[in-house]
Amino acid sequence: MFAMKNITGLLMLALSVALIVAAAEDGRAQSQSSPDLSGTWELIEFGGSRKADDVSGFPKVTLVFLQTATEIRITQKVLRRGIEQTQEFTFYADGRGETNAGRIQFWPQNQSNVESVTEWSKGKLLTRYKQRRSVMTGIPRRDQLDGAKEEWQLASDGKTLVMKTSSVQTEFPPISGSSNMNDALAPKATFNERKWRFKKVS
Repeated sequence: MFAMKNITGLLMLALSVALIVAAAEDGRAQSQSSPDLSGTWELIEFGGSRKADDVSGFPKVTLVFLQTATEIRITQKVLRRGIEQTQEFTFYADGRGETNAGRIQFWPQNQSNVESVTEWSKGKLLTRYKQRRSVMTGIPRRDQLDGAKEEWQLASDGKTLVMKTSSVQTEFPPISGSSNMNDALAPKATFNERKWRFKKVS
């Protein structure tokens, strides 16, 4: 009888601990819950320029988000001179990494496949890029390293989505027969930062 009581007590203790751990995990999961970005978003502001101020010359850009627990698919639609260009991107918010054909940019650039890593950070969707590319200008040059970061944040009203991009581009000068090799080999770093604002249309 004494042994049975001890076993019952241990089982009750183990059950209590399990319930406490489960409650803590549930609370942690809720505190780390990510916002739902699903929907169609229309560009209304970029670089200080607003659509309301310049309807005719403003870029016509929409982004369609499809979001699951770990996957975010974005379809970018850009209307230029009556022609709609569509590009699709897939990001994995669990940090496994992804490769897309280029990046979300609203002007065409010659870019090959781009590798990135995406994760949720304090309610923001954060993507870090690392790309190596060659620059052809008729002069032999070493590669450029183009590091970029992309951040998506949903406003409290759920109807405004802000995209911030930042990059540090390290450009190496042409290879030449300069007498001062230190000057010839010194890279030049340029920091760029932009903000884009979208409104939810559906």
